[in-house]
Amino acid sequence: MPDPIGFHPLRSMRIHIFRRWTGVWMTGVGLLILTGSSIAPAQPVISRVKDIAQLDGIQDNPLIGYGLVGGLAGTGDGRRGFTAQTLTNLLASMGINVLQPDVITTEVIPDNVAAVMVLANLPPYARPGTRINCTVVSIGRASSLQGGTLLPTPLKGADNQFHGLAYGSLSIGGFAAAAGGGGGLGAGSASVQKNHPAVGIIPNGVVVEGEPVFHNVVQEGNTLRWLLHTPDFKTASNLQRKINTLAGMNIARAEDASAVRVAVRMDANGNILLGTQPFHSLVDAIAFIDEAEIETDEPAKIVINERTGTVVAGQHIRVRDAVIAHGPLRITIETVPEVTPAGWGMGGAPVTTQQAQVTVTEGDKVTTVQGTTIGEVLSNLNALGYTPRDLIAILQNMAAAGAIKAQIEMIQ
Repeated sequence: MPDPIGFHPLRSMRIHIFRRWTGVWMTGVGLLILTGSSIAPAQPVISRVKDIAQLDGIQDNPLIGYGLVGGLAGTGDGRRGFTAQTLTNLLASMGINVLQPDVITTEVIPDNVAAVMVLANLPPYARPGTRINCTVVSIGRASSLQGGTLLPTPLKGADNQFHGLAYGSLSIGGFAAAAGGGGGLGAGSASVQKNHPAVGIIPNGVVVEGEPVFHNVVQEGNTLRWLLHTPDFKTASNLQRKINTLAGMNIARAEDASAVRVAVRMDANGNILLGTQPFHSLVDAIAFIDEAEIETDEPAKIVINERTGTVVAGQHIRVRDAVIAHGPLRITIETVPEVTPAGWGMGGAPVTTQQAQVTVTEGDKVTTVQGTTIGEVLSNLNALGYTPRDLIAILQNMAAAGAIKAQIEMIQ
């Protein structure tokens, strides 16, 4: 006997069409009903191991040095400060003694010279002769490094050893110009500036020198350890399982949410073994694991920048029951059951699922979204004319009410 309350397929289709027609008709009188399409489940993110983890023992090393930038058009540090002392010492090392007035009476006034700190990042396994970029930062009174050239400056690392020599012409990605007041950028001059001219870069401006930094990737017990960029227990478990599957043996063990240790060994022929997989070298074995693809899992997160009014959120983050008031705006979030009719044939049964319904009310504006996610909420609130700062306040209220199961991260 057919069910009298509407499980007949044709009857259900008529009701569906009527609802869609009703929504369109009521739009004309100012009531907007948006029936959201079915939300596909979030697809798993597949990533290479090298994109989500790094081998323990391999790291970049910061380099730093102090030097001088010359060739400036009157925008240097000037008479006051330690730049004059640095320039005097540099000239003295070249046999020019400016400290004896009876020999040389010209005073060192470094209007065209600026004292700077030079910063660089030494990548792993950089060999002598390799060229890397560097950043040059003014630390004196220089108003601009435009047109300057960095004099040869030695760079040292945390081990207090010199690992490179920086020099070359600066690129500041902008300009600073002035008229009047003696041609500088000081008081009494009209000036225009683009970007920040007190900081510049020198592409390939550092020549790596000295002994390479030693990287010990083989840990105690002949093991390698991969460190996840974002610690997560499920991702660490997936990485452990993937390595064991590829190796054909249980050689990987997740130590915690951030580290997975892998055992390696050497056979009688000198080959490196990952379980049952032989490799000619340790480099081949590491590359084999780095290229493996695994399913990654990270907690849901919403990033908010109040300074710029920017909101970034995963579109599949769902909302839960809550009532939120924001000025004249009232948001009601409630869970309603939705019954899916049974299919054809014997043994089928109706399936009941829970759908979130969000109602947003302001004056005569009403928006209803079925199966709501954060992406749909933000899209419809934005269509009603609310600014990013309004959306930020609403998201914060929803998170505080427990309507959003995601991390809220504030950045500046």
